[in-house]
Amino acid sequence: MNNLYLGIKGHVVCLEKKTGKELWKTKLKGMSLTNVIYDNKNIYAYANGHLFCLDADFGKVLWKNTLSGYGYGSCIFATDVSTQQQAYIIDKDQAQQNAQASQAAT
Repeated sequence: MNNLYLGIKGHVVCLEKKTGKELWKTKLKGMSLTNVIYDNKNIYAYANGHLFCLDADFGKVLWKNTLSGYGYGSCIFATDVSTQQQAYIIDKDQAQQNAQASQAAT
């Protein structure tokens, strides 16, 4: 994979790994932590209680799900990539605490 996908304050940003050049960015919903995962040429992003599927090449939103009734808590992504199971656990409160601790250390 030649690109890096970031979730930042309600956006998904695609950067070229070799140069760091921004290739595209897509505004989703809210200004909270945005979880992302790449799977099978799609980016799945969780932002402000909504799940989005984006085209990894251009950042176009292919679909969204409001996840009605699930609230705005933490999100866990799991996928099967090349027959290797991977799970990503993101806790918004822990991420904020880590960011604050990092800023305090500098």
